[in-house]
Amino acid sequence: MNTGFNGLNRDRKFSDELLRVTVPLKTGTARIHIPTSWLFSEHRVYTYYAHCLMWRNKTDLNSWQPDSWRGCYVGYPRTPPWPDCMNRPKIGIIGAGGITSMVHLPILKASSLGEVSWLADLDKNTLSRVSDAYGVTAQVIDAARIELPEVDIALLATPLYARQQYLEYFSLNGTAVLCEKPFAVNIDDHRHYLALSGGSSFYCGYMRRAYKAVRVLRAMVKANWFGSLRRIELHEGSRSTRGSSSRTLDLSYRQGGGVLRDLGCHGLDAILFVSNAYRYDIEQVKIEWDGETDRHVEANFNLAIQDEGVDTACAVDFTVSWLMPQSQTLVAHFETASIRVGIKPEQGLEINQAGCVRYWIPLDLDMEGATTSYQAFYLEWKEVIDAYQYKSNCAFDASESLLTTELVDALYSAGGAAR
Repeated sequence: MNTGFNGLNRDRKFSDELLRVTVPLKTGTARIHIPTSWLFSEHRVYTYYAHCLMWRNKTDLNSWQPDSWRGCYVGYPRTPPWPDCMNRPKIGIIGAGGITSMVHLPILKASSLGEVSWLADLDKNTLSRVSDAYGVTAQVIDAARIELPEVDIALLATPLYARQQYLEYFSLNGTAVLCEKPFAVNIDDHRHYLALSGGSSFYCGYMRRAYKAVRVLRAMVKANWFGSLRRIELHEGSRSTRGSSSRTLDLSYRQGGGVLRDLGCHGLDAILFVSNAYRYDIEQVKIEWDGETDRHVEANFNLAIQDEGVDTACAVDFTVSWLMPQSQTLVAHFETASIRVGIKPEQGLEINQAGCVRYWIPLDLDMEGATTSYQAFYLEWKEVIDAYQYKSNCAFDASESLLTTELVDALYSAGGAAR
């Protein structure tokens, strides 16, 4: 085995064109397949590797604090054990619908993340069925007056238009709240809810922030693996009919319905999270309307990104649709390479050299992140609970998705929607 390149291991040359490089990390190893020609050029592929190596001698995990790795989601170390005196947080859930019964309750009941104290809903029949299935105390909600037992964290899995009264209620109690995405129906409500939070913490479940591929892409941008990020393409969606999977499919965009708020916000948030952009500039937007419900959205806009203290521009080509099949991919174009990932968490990364779209090479990185939807929800809960316990920030802070809500609003406005 040859050793070089700032202490990195070159495992073996398994073809004339590719080299497999293994990078030792504190939480495992990172393995990447790259063309040998890149090793001796001006590409900055090893900048990130050297950064990772520096963390090998950091403090022991038992004394590690979550905010010490703020913004570095690849190689994110496992959270240290909670002190013995720190009990599991009590969790209350508002909304007994499908996302609760099929995702949140199975994860929380099967793990030791927190103790589910109660499940609440307006619908007595649904509430009874789900609470009995999971052995959880049922709380019937009185729409005229909300009164619920005290908990540490509340999950708000209600329709977007019915969210405000619960956020106001929990803000008065100082209860932390995890909301299903999106956080608010418009930017004004988003800012209002953040102002309400006061001493409590509000979080938003943009679960793609937990995807392994998304976190790898964010690290690539942050550490300039392949130079500056120049362009992003995201095309998502397929043909859907009225009354299909999503209950918000046919709602007005004012109530949180439509393809952009219901599905497209996921992709937009992933783009903003990966790029760490702080500003956008919309060039053009085309929306196919069905009354007040948007079914197909095409947009081109530019993002402003800080690259080593210098502002750089990243062009975005974005499509989300319920009318026609899309490629279901996100492609990030850097100065010297392009990275392609699928929309689903289990789909891996692929790489090719800049300007070459014919050959895509699998990119195998052994780093922490979700590769299934259930893993993503688990990591979401884990990081929210850690942030609550340690009074620290996390990727799911509702303040972190403020620009996402603002961008969605701006795309609607540019596409002909009336506020």
